[in-house]
Amino acid sequence: MFAVENAIKIAFKKLFNVRDGELETVAFMQLFIFLLISTLLIVKPTINALFISSLGVQELPLAYIMVALAAILTSVFYSKWLKKGLLKGIIEKTLWISILFLLLIRLLFALDFLYGWILYFMFIWVSIFGVLTASQFWVLANLVFNIRDAKRLFSVVGVGAISGGIFGGYLTNILAPFIGNENLFLVATFFLGINIFLLRKIWLKNIHKLSEFRRLKREVGRVTNPLKLVLSSKHLTYLAGIIGASIIVAKLVDYQFNDIASRHLIDPDELTAFFGLWASNLNLLSLFVQVFLTNRLVGIWGVGSSLLFLPLGILLATLLLVVFPELGIVILLKTIDGSLKQSVNKSATELLALPIPLEIKNKTKIFIDVVVDSIATGLAGIILIFVIRGFNLSTQTINLIIILFIIGWGTLVYFVRKEYIAAFKSNLAVFEPAEKKKAQPVIPIASVNSGILKVLQTGTESQICFILQKISSLNVVVFFDPIKNLLTHPSASVRAKVINTLYFCKQKIILQEIEPFVSDESAEVRIAAFEYIIEHSGNDFTQTFSTYLNDPDERVLNAALISLATETRDNPTLREQFQLEQTIQKKIDGLVKLEREQKLNETINLLEVIGHANIVFFHYFIGEKMKDENITIKKQAITSAGYSLNPIFIETLVLCLEDKTYRETAQKALVNYGLAIIDRLKKLVVEKKEFDASLRYIPSIIKQFNYQKAVDCLFYFLEVPDHAFKKEAINALRHLKLQNGHLQFYHKKIISRIIEESKVYVDVLSSMYAQSKKISSIGKEHAQYDARQSLIELLERRLDADLERIFLLLGLKYPPDDVLSTYKGITNNKKEIRVTAIQYLEILLHFELKKVLIPIIEVNLLDHPTEESLKALHIKIPNDLECFTILLNMSDQRISLAVLHLIAQLKDKKFHPLVEQYLNAPNIKIATFASKALQIKE
Repeated sequence: MFAVENAIKIAFKKLFNVRDGELETVAFMQLFIFLLISTLLIVKPTINALFISSLGVQELPLAYIMVALAAILTSVFYSKWLKKGLLKGIIEKTLWISILFLLLIRLLFALDFLYGWILYFMFIWVSIFGVLTASQFWVLANLVFNIRDAKRLFSVVGVGAISGGIFGGYLTNILAPFIGNENLFLVATFFLGINIFLLRKIWLKNIHKLSEFRRLKREVGRVTNPLKLVLSSKHLTYLAGIIGASIIVAKLVDYQFNDIASRHLIDPDELTAFFGLWASNLNLLSLFVQVFLTNRLVGIWGVGSSLLFLPLGILLATLLLVVFPELGIVILLKTIDGSLKQSVNKSATELLALPIPLEIKNKTKIFIDVVVDSIATGLAGIILIFVIRGFNLSTQTINLIIILFIIGWGTLVYFVRKEYIAAFKSNLAVFEPAEKKKAQPVIPIASVNSGILKVLQTGTESQICFILQKISSLNVVVFFDPIKNLLTHPSASVRAKVINTLYFCKQKIILQEIEPFVSDESAEVRIAAFEYIIEHSGNDFTQTFSTYLNDPDERVLNAALISLATETRDNPTLREQFQLEQTIQKKIDGLVKLEREQKLNETINLLEVIGHANIVFFHYFIGEKMKDENITIKKQAITSAGYSLNPIFIETLVLCLEDKTYRETAQKALVNYGLAIIDRLKKLVVEKKEFDASLRYIPSIIKQFNYQKAVDCLFYFLEVPDHAFKKEAINALRHLKLQNGHLQFYHKKIISRIIEESKVYVDVLSSMYAQSKKISSIGKEHAQYDARQSLIELLERRLDADLERIFLLLGLKYPPDDVLSTYKGITNNKKEIRVTAIQYLEILLHFELKKVLIPIIEVNLLDHPTEESLKALHIKIPNDLECFTILLNMSDQRISLAVLHLIAQLKDKKFHPLVEQYLNAPNIKIATFASKALQIKE
């Protein structure tokens, strides 16, 4: 028995190229999606057959509309549910609810209670079940596998989905006539019950152990308003339109298929068997086209033409159906739709979406897949209701409507192709250095494929790297040869990108051509080569890689170790097999015996290995080297801390931001922690008793994340007293606003903040005027003169900074360019320009802001504000005690120190109660100055 089990494991690993330590997870994930799709292919044909047999095909249009409405409501409810609960609990509850529904349906069968609204409810439920459970599974898969493993193993896991589609349909076809429709639901219930067990095993083994940083880095980013993203991009709008048109056509085709099938097959069990049979047949055909034809068709005809295969195929079959309205022709129509949609059409659509940033595609994917699908389904239902019920037309009219939509579909393909070329050129221009743009000839782009080929053949280094990065997200071999030719490119960055791109091309493996690159001069190329070898060595992987780990060339050995650490960071079994921990320990112990230069190189390599390896025991080594005096070692330690995702390094990394030498490296390391770092950095700001300079660089970290969470955090930072920190937070918000039109900026909060800043401005202005009056009545030789003069100069600079901050805030509510121009006008030396700027500001501002800001700015324009001008603003001129109280409450360290120094010079006991409040201030300098102010006697 053990020998048979072992033989099965070996065969599985050979067939799917699964590594040691991954077998159980991959098998469980395959089985999970297999049972899920099998359930769908059992339940859906059964319920469709019941619905059509009981209510008639003419009721399908209304059901389509109800499905659309239910899907939209479900997506709203589900998104809120997802924010509140853990994914495991949500998936498990979804499965339990589905099981209860299936048992309820079986009970209704037994009671012979299936009619009317119950059938509608069943039809809607099975439609939502299909979308929701598949979506949940792929979110789960993103958590189970890291990015690199996901690209390698998703296609392997996907085999389970294809197999489930084939098995479920054929099982339904075989069982329905024998056990009846009602008992198929018990089979489906059994399958979902197994999935609950599988879910718990998968979660415990792969996700339960993940830290919050690793978990969040694997989650697909969500967006507050994906509709804005789609509408703000012509490219995305056309793509959504194409998908919508294809779904409407598919629903109309589906209606024709159901209509003609129900006329030929009256018995519900026979109809269920027929639907199950063809569901499996279509999965088989789609698989055949995907494996044997897709890459050839897309490669020969190009993306633009390939997008037309599906609509043209449907068009030809529809024209045949107009002439011959028979079951055989409608089966042909359904076959063309089912086989080309998930193969040629899907691959062409993915290629056409290349210019769209990956992050934007991820954020809009669920919206297009669920909401656009639902709306299109609803529109198809409305169209059918008008045709069948409203005008009482024959079903032949549906064929004419299909033809009209195909014409619209083709038109959208034409427009999206033009938009693609424009976006493609625009993307390439970004990667061209400014000084070379004129000298470099413009790359002609006539089509999608030709554009990519031209860049690969004649593009600059940055352009080639950009397009290779885009292609690596696709599983196509269309461009294999031109990419392979770039292995001899003089740029190390290009060679590394080429190997990384070929890494994911499983159809053509070139191990012999890649192996020489393990000795490349560039460490980046060597590591890329090892990653390729690890992926494509198959069952010889262990033996092949062990050879490199014993290579006498230190460069080869170190590159092999780094690659091994990266590839095994989530696979303890494989890590143990190669004795990675023992190797690292041995190298650490051997450092003391090395010469200075060799020790430096070995330390840097060790840091990189430990950073990638995910072995917490060795993180002490990173911590030690973050204190090293050698700049190169410390920079590598900072980078490795970012790779490690260990929260113990976060505060140290933030402290590194203060030093210009390490600032950029530390910023990248903190960003590498992913979205979860936002909460940690926010907590750090909140809990910090003394606000040091390093914290002022935190907003520059937060702005790297194009998520609503980043905006919310930065808005919170606007309440922090430190004005320099607030300015950085506003600049970060401005960056996010300019880069991301979909994010929500809270205009009420902005207005409120501007009003608060204006009040502070008035306080500073009144205090400065009060000090100016005082200094005019004392001589320069007086002890307090210099102290007052220093305070006045600080307040003048503070006024300039406050005014700038107010205008930066205005730029979050109004067009930033308009606000910037106005600010430059107001701060201009020429009076006429300042007056024009104020006039424009009066037009631009909301009434509430105008009432507050315009008087302040008018006073600011005066060379020397007078008491009358301040009184016109209802500003009270404070005495010294009031003035000092206002300024000390501003939490501005420099102003506070200047005030305490002035109090010390004044030698007046009436200020002592005020000063005593700052004796125990968290800021040591302020506490020291307060103590000195009290020690000076009159």
